[in-house]
Amino acid sequence: MRTRKYKLFFALFLFGCSIAAYSQNNEMTVTDCQGNVYPVVKIGKQYWMAENLRCSQYDSESELSGATLQTSYKNAYLPYYADATNKTYWDTEFAGELTDEQIKKLGYLYNFSATVGLTDIHEITHGKGFKNKRQGICPNGWHVPSIDELKELLKFLKKEHKNTNGITAPLRATSGWYTDLESTNNSNGTDEYNFSALPSGFTLANMEFDKGTGIIHNVGLNGSLQASNSTKDEHDTHYSGGFNLDPDGEFIIITTHKKCAHSVRCVKN
Repeated sequence: MRTRKYKLFFALFLFGCSIAAYSQNNEMTVTDCQGNVYPVVKIGKQYWMAENLRCSQYDSESELSGATLQTSYKNAYLPYYADATNKTYWDTEFAGELTDEQIKKLGYLYNFSATVGLTDIHEITHGKGFKNKRQGICPNGWHVPSIDELKELLKFLKKEHKNTNGITAPLRATSGWYTDLESTNNSNGTDEYNFSALPSGFTLANMEFDKGTGIIHNVGLNGSLQASNSTKDEHDTHYSGGFNLDPDGEFIIITTHKKCAHSVRCVKN
């Protein structure tokens, strides 16, 4: 999305989570603690999950080991994820009410505290990010990307695709993005690295809820990834929130509200 655009009580499982690992064949995968399997791709020197995370439990080595997320809170600073109704009806395969299969494909959206695994309201609103890798909601052996790691991805793309019209085209999926047939504005990508970035939308900072579940906006139009860094600004409601994969193909490090929820793609330690 563009820039315009206390303690929490968790339910705990009594059993441990599965350990993230690679498959025995040539295809790299990682499995989260709820059994969801994600393909893995190497871009430059980095290993990325090639699907958006769709896990609601913290893995056994995470800062909040065993804790589970819920889908809504009265205080939207506190950890939550969203997987609900699409409120934007663009000309994509994700227009209208999302099906279970589409939600699985798009993954969940997580606010900042859910992403990095924070429950203390003062730490959430005043923290300045983390000096070390932050596992947060990611599987064991993986972590939430920092702004520097997102910039490294951007630097690699700019080097390898100097003449590409729309620097994120090599990352975007080949279907699902907004297409304006009248103006021939096709936002689908070439997906050269099998990263398959999707326009999974976002939730707003004021947190509209429908039957207790966050409403997701702009599915089909916008995609962005969470990062582990807060901004240097003393204001307690903003943080550096990943990059924008918009219809114009821009790759922009953005600042957004900590209450907003975005997709998560984890990076291998």
